[in-house]
Amino acid sequence: MPTEALTTWLKSRDPKTEWDFSTLTCQHGNVSVDAAPSLKLISRAAFNELSNYAELTEMDICDTCVKEGFASRVEQASHAEKVATFDEFNNGSNGYVLPKAWLKEWRAGRLPPDTPPTADKYTLFCEHGNPAVSPKNARECISGDGLVYLKSIFGDFDAFATDAEACELCMEGAQASEQERSTWASTVKPEKQLQKQLDQFQVIGSTHYLLPATFAAKWTEYLKRPGARPELEMEFCPHHGLDFDPQLDKATYISEAGWHSLCRL
Repeated sequence: MPTEALTTWLKSRDPKTEWDFSTLTCQHGNVSVDAAPSLKLISRAAFNELSNYAELTEMDICDTCVKEGFASRVEQASHAEKVATFDEFNNGSNGYVLPKAWLKEWRAGRLPPDTPPTADKYTLFCEHGNPAVSPKNARECISGDGLVYLKSIFGDFDAFATDAEACELCMEGAQASEQERSTWASTVKPEKQLQKQLDQFQVIGSTHYLLPATFAAKWTEYLKRPGARPELEMEFCPHHGLDFDPQLDKATYISEAGWHSLCRL
């Protein structure tokens, strides 16, 4: 019986108080195996007597929940045994490399079923199938025996040795990117000086130029990271004039000297 409901009935002056069994039931409509702290055990005679005053629900402990709970505990025990066996095989020699996050999740029993260490979320390999130059995940060294044991659980999967060379294609790409960045840095250095000429709003007797909004945005982005320099193209209205109200529209200005320098680039 639900302890709280039983206490309420005992304190009530009305013997026909309604009983609430909802706190005891599981998703299958029987008594939940987790409801023990909320239960009060009474005799069959007491139950029959109470039935004279109210319509009581007679339920059993849920057989399905018991089976599922038992299977879960068996699985937990089996997993703990597997982790302990792996630790025995992983004898301290550092022969191979696996994702640290993958091993942590597996040890904690949080790894989704059939998830190898080469899954996209954990992999240490690059797009070419070689050891990544700068893997997104931390690495952990394990022994060859430990690797063999893990493969007996998860099936065969790729793993590389601690002394494996990083991907040559990625290395070449990284070097090319570094060269590109170096070239870009040299190229934009004088252009960054022109940024000081931006948004120096009009002063009496000076001339300022209005930069096209699209160009201004792309040029500012280009000065932050390598890429193609945007083309300076004027943006006119259908009548070949400027559709622009300086009192209402926000825009980017550049000084006269900055404008002529920009046009020479």
